[in-house]
Amino acid sequence: MHRALGVLSAAALAAVTLSAQGKTSPHPEVDAVFARFNEAGSPGCAVAVIQNHAIAYEHGYGRASIELDVPITPQTVFDIGSDSKQFTALALLLLERDGKLSLDDDVRRFVPQVPDYGTRITIRHLLTHTSGLRDYTDMMDLDGHDTEDYTSDDDALDIIARQRGVNFAPGDEWRYCNTGFFLASIVVKRASGQTLADFARDRIFVPLGMTSTQYLDDTTRIVPRRATAYSPRAGAGFRVNMSDWNQIGDGSIQTTVEDLARWDENFYAPKVGDARMIDAMQTVGTLNNGKRHEYGLGLLVDTYGGLKRVYHGGSWAGYRAQIMRFPEQRTSFVTLCNVSNAAPQGLAERVAAVWLKDAGLVAPSPPAQKTEAAPTPPAPSDEQLRAYVGRYAAPDLTLPWNVEVVDHQLHVRNRKADGRTLRPVAPDAFSLNGYRIEFERDSKTKSVTALTINSDGVKNLRLVKQAIAD
Repeated sequence: MHRALGVLSAAALAAVTLSAQGKTSPHPEVDAVFARFNEAGSPGCAVAVIQNHAIAYEHGYGRASIELDVPITPQTVFDIGSDSKQFTALALLLLERDGKLSLDDDVRRFVPQVPDYGTRITIRHLLTHTSGLRDYTDMMDLDGHDTEDYTSDDDALDIIARQRGVNFAPGDEWRYCNTGFFLASIVVKRASGQTLADFARDRIFVPLGMTSTQYLDDTTRIVPRRATAYSPRAGAGFRVNMSDWNQIGDGSIQTTVEDLARWDENFYAPKVGDARMIDAMQTVGTLNNGKRHEYGLGLLVDTYGGLKRVYHGGSWAGYRAQIMRFPEQRTSFVTLCNVSNAAPQGLAERVAAVWLKDAGLVAPSPPAQKTEAAPTPPAPSDEQLRAYVGRYAAPDLTLPWNVEVVDHQLHVRNRKADGRTLRPVAPDAFSLNGYRIEFERDSKTKSVTALTINSDGVKNLRLVKQAIAD
């Protein structure tokens, strides 16, 4: 891991604060990577290449606002989604140094709303995705909340407190989980007496000169120079895709590529925290069985193209982000986008392949495409679908699921009037936006009695079919 290398020189500071035009000398190979965003009326990305403590290249492509025809520049503000997790991790490390907590404390010391599952879950488990807790964003979704809905910390804490089960025992597995970093924001508030937004402003953003950066814990707040987020429409064009969720910690930082250059420098010459904390963030953890995973504290660590890489991505509503550092080459790539199909990790890797080719980076060949034909999904009749109709409930959710047949398809409705479509994938099994829904039948009567939900973030959530009184 890399220790302090000294303070920034005046020249480096000047490079980090580039002109309002937002572009250094043209770099045709890098510009070609982002060419698709130059079409008229397209959202796009801002990119910065940071090398040897200075911004070596920065530029904006596409529109921050299609409606107002505002171009993206390196001063444009984006929501960086889960890239926020590394800042949350540093906040906890600062509080540990302050003596306010230990990463090995039981999370229930600060958040007693977390159920007691009989095994201690620590703050370190939260920050390394090894807690085993169900992902609260999945649970909120299953409870009928779209990202466009207004939701608060209380809503998230309530759904976490309702969970009767976990995905695995803490430390047994590594599974990405937003719950841990949201709960970390509550730990910061209760340990420090400040919200994470205020704590990070005072202890991280202001000391680093990140004047355009904030945790957005109130989605009604005006954010100067922020890009609107979009998703492609079926056929052509774009639709606005913004979120009204007010939880932070797992996401919600608003920032620019230029501010992230200041954050990147802190990994070499820490003005906030110290070398021990920086090392801790970039040191991968170990599971109960001794197997190492690739996650530190809010950061992934691996090799790419033969070079060591420290990185993280972010995805929320229509925003996409990637911060990718090659520490041994002292070179980083920041790509922030305002359209959901941007794929910023791939963009950053392509820029890295251009920028670091003389440093020995050999871009891996893309994986071979599988040509196996997808199995033909079943096509149940209306009569077969009616066997699933009913109300299903569990204490883990605030509202029951109402399963109905609508236009020869199975729909589930629990908060929104129009409901969502269940797509058949196998006998008694359906898919719903990344969830697998399997219906259970009584062994004797063969009647449907329950359903079980599984996804990357939720395992074995069982809803029981309710008897309806005449």
